[in-house]
Amino acid sequence: MVYRTDEELIVDDINRLSPIVGKTPAKKIRAAYLLGDELTKQRIQETIDAIKAAVFSEERFTDIPVMEPPLEHAALKGDIQLGTVLYDKRGLYPFMVSEEDMLTHVGIFGSSGSGKTNLARLLTKELTKKDIPVLIFDFSKRNYRNLLKDPELKEKVNIYTVGRNISPFRFNPLKPPEGIPVSQWAKEFAEIFDHAYWLLGGGRHVILKALDKTYEEVAASGFPKIKDLKKGVEDALNSTKTSREKNWIATAQRPLESLTFREVGQIFDTEEGITPDKFFEKGKITILELDPLSTSDKTFMIEIMLQWIRDWLLINDRRDKLNGVIILEEAHNILNREKTTRSGMEGVIDLIFREVRELGMGLVYLDQHPSLISYPALGNTSTHVYMNLGLDTKSSSDIMDASHMLGLKTNEQIEYIRKLPTGYGYIVTRRRDFRDPFLIKFPLFKLDGSMVKDGTIREMMGKRLINIYKKEKKNKEELKLPKDPEKAIDMIHRKDDIDSIARSLDRSLWSVMKILASGRGITSSQIQRRLGVSGTTFRKRAEELVDKGLINRKKVKLYRNYAYFYFLTEKGKLVHISKYGEVVNREEEESVEDLEKKIKEDYNSRGWELVDKENLVFGKKNLKNRVIIKTSVIGYDVAEYLEKIEGDLVFVCSSKIVKKKVTQSLAKYSYDTEMNFIVYVLGPEDIGGNMDTFSVEFVDD
Repeated sequence: MVYRTDEELIVDDINRLSPIVGKTPAKKIRAAYLLGDELTKQRIQETIDAIKAAVFSEERFTDIPVMEPPLEHAALKGDIQLGTVLYDKRGLYPFMVSEEDMLTHVGIFGSSGSGKTNLARLLTKELTKKDIPVLIFDFSKRNYRNLLKDPELKEKVNIYTVGRNISPFRFNPLKPPEGIPVSQWAKEFAEIFDHAYWLLGGGRHVILKALDKTYEEVAASGFPKIKDLKKGVEDALNSTKTSREKNWIATAQRPLESLTFREVGQIFDTEEGITPDKFFEKGKITILELDPLSTSDKTFMIEIMLQWIRDWLLINDRRDKLNGVIILEEAHNILNREKTTRSGMEGVIDLIFREVRELGMGLVYLDQHPSLISYPALGNTSTHVYMNLGLDTKSSSDIMDASHMLGLKTNEQIEYIRKLPTGYGYIVTRRRDFRDPFLIKFPLFKLDGSMVKDGTIREMMGKRLINIYKKEKKNKEELKLPKDPEKAIDMIHRKDDIDSIARSLDRSLWSVMKILASGRGITSSQIQRRLGVSGTTFRKRAEELVDKGLINRKKVKLYRNYAYFYFLTEKGKLVHISKYGEVVNREEEESVEDLEKKIKEDYNSRGWELVDKENLVFGKKNLKNRVIIKTSVIGYDVAEYLEKIEGDLVFVCSSKIVKKKVTQSLAKYSYDTEMNFIVYVLGPEDIGGNMDTFSVEFVDD
């Protein structure tokens, strides 16, 4: 309950009636009331009650609190339109905010469906009209990809699907902004890591200690990666004796396992990747879709980027003007009240939140629950927007937080927070001439309801990245990219890392890579023979390339003998392409038509029937053979045939080189999927021979 004196209530009524009676008369009535004797006050109160009875009985004043709006000249003070000032149910005039308002942060609160994301989209479009870059952390719902459907924004939007290889994102959080000492960044990283994963002190000490050693070990070659830090923590565990320290290390180890696992691990497996300063080019909108990550990993990703941006702004001294705006959804994961309360002091993110506004970066943060946002963050936010907070199941804590931050004065105003229609809200701006809350309506950002598909994003971002890369490399060096657009994009994202690895290889290692890439040799004996070296020398070179993640091998049973098939990893392929381009097979091949004819004749001669002409499947009693013809034109990929095997698979290849390349692809698939299987691989000269002699069985070591 809000208890107020009669005098305060009458003054509020006079202020709320100012649009009806006029600002100047309202000012005079207010002065007369405050300065008058008891009789004068009584008469003014009776007059005000009469006006209220006459005016507020109109339909437009029902079901909505009447609040004093800002004057028109005050509402128009700015050049970024936010919405329309409301008085009763009428729109009076636009409400504008300035770049200075954006610089001192904006908090937007409301339940699901109240219009928070719509307002964030509106702000994004308004900011890009002024060439102000916007970075959007899309926490979980892919809410912003449909900005691509706006003709004015389409060419300005870049979308990265963090943790998914649709539009992959690469970033090395252990490489600080240029000009920041490694010692400083190590401390900041450890503090962020502690905050994101709730390590509670001991784990932070472990991370800092492991970082110090890891940076020292790789100092000569560049910067470490997350996987290097993980190894450093594992080494610490092996050398630690006390149970207390082991518990700390185990606590720090778990998040690192997550950050190096599969697709998430690919994000951080780069020497540099995309640095956050690239997001703040004039007029650009960058969307980072974080939905595949766990909540803690999302929190870490956002927090370490905010720290990176803060340091970059500080070094480049970009203060005094709005350099960009960051939009942060589900902000309680970052600006968390419980974490701040438990620590008993301002947290690292609260500190960054306060500092970046002095360095030229504004934040717009959205959340369903204002009661979960840290007090330092709320206190350092000048513009607050509260939309419908729903039923508020948290013991009215959200409603109370909202009413206190807004400074609502009556129970009617407070209760209306639960009744606000979609797209309506209370707003208060602490740094404006008018500092009282008022009602505002936000326009609808109209977009086609269907979501932009992954394929559209992959194609758009692929073309865009390749074009940018080609422009950067023009006249500087011969451009070498894979023909496959997805692999080309991956190579561009990892270019610094790939170039660094390529530079580290000597001639002897390149010779092994070239043989594997060409398909001229895939077994130990074949490669040794081509290199003209001993088995010991080859194994030493192979082990070095395996350690670098460039090649691998798979054990195989060939009829009655065992061997190892060597192949390039995906990283190895990209490194090879970066130096030599893609390998072109110039060996003479038999045509698909000739091979198919020979295959049919051979199977018919052995009593098999063609049971599926389209897929070239032959049957005999309960047996089935599916024949796949492979040429260098068709390519060497085998995954699509192995995902669902029915009967025996027979690969018939158009040349000896194609046969070796297909066998490499099979070995790589078996190794990558940890799946063993038997297939048959034939060259053109093998058709008609004993099928058992062409069996290839992949087995465990």
